[in-house]
Amino acid sequence: AFVEMGKAVRESGVVGSSATFDAMQHFELASVPALAADRPWSIGVWLRPTGSLNGVLSKIEPTARRRGLEIVWQKGRLQLHLVERWGVDAIEVATRHPVKGGDWHHFVVTYDGSKKASGVRVHVDGEPVELNVGRDSLTGSIDCDEPLRVGRRDTGPGYYGRQDELRVYATSLATVEIRQWYWSERLANLLKQTPEKRDAAAQTLLHDYFIAEHGDAEVRQLQATQRSARAAEAELRAALPRTMVMQ
Repeated sequence: AFVEMGKAVRESGVVGSSATFDAMQHFELASVPALAADRPWSIGVWLRPTGSLNGVLSKIEPTARRRGLEIVWQKGRLQLHLVERWGVDAIEVATRHPVKGGDWHHFVVTYDGSKKASGVRVHVDGEPVELNVGRDSLTGSIDCDEPLRVGRRDTGPGYYGRQDELRVYATSLATVEIRQWYWSERLANLLKQTPEKRDAAAQTLLHDYFIAEHGDAEVRQLQATQRSARAAEAELRAALPRTMVMQ
C-alpha cells in the first residue's frame, strides 16, 4: 500500500477523486518488482500538471550512480530515464511534441525489457506518439532499494498539479489495449450523466469516441484533417500583429 508523505488534497478526477500536489507532498510504495531493465512493463497515469518542471514518479537513487527509473514532465513533454549509471549507462527518451498543460491527459509508458530505446513507447490519450532519443546505452540493471515515489523526482523537484489512476502492469501493453484503457476511464464519469446534463465538451468527447472506435478510415482521416486545419488557423491568428486603433 502507498504511504502518504504530506497531505495531498483530494478533488474530483477522471475516475472518482484525484490527488492534487503542490510539490510538498508525495506517495511512496516500498517495492515494485515489475520495474526492471530486463522485463517488460507498462506504467499509466492521468496527469493535469500546472508546473513547467514536475517529478511525476521515480524509483531512483538521488546520488552517486543514480540507478533506477524516473518519469519527468517538462514544459509539455514527458521524459523517461532508465539508469544504471547517470549519463553513461542509461536510456533517455522524451516525447517529441508537447501537449497542453492544465488539461487532463492519459500517459502510458511501455517497455519491452530489451535494454534498448526502441523498446520504449509512449501513448498520449490512447495514441502512440513520436519520441526523441537522448541516450541509448543501457547495459546494466536499474534495480535499486529506493521506494517508488509518486509526485516526486527522487528527493528533488516535486509535482505541481493533479494525478489520477496510476497503474503498473508486468507486461508491455499493445496499442489496442491502451486505447481501450484510455476510453474506458475517460468516459467513466461522463456516461453516468443523463444526456441533458452533458455540456458541449462532453458531447464533443462522445463524438470523438464514436469516430475513433466505430468510424471508418475515411471519416477518421477527415476528422484528423479538420483538427489540423483548426490548429493551423489558431497558430496563424496567434501570430497576427495587433494594432491599437485610437478614435
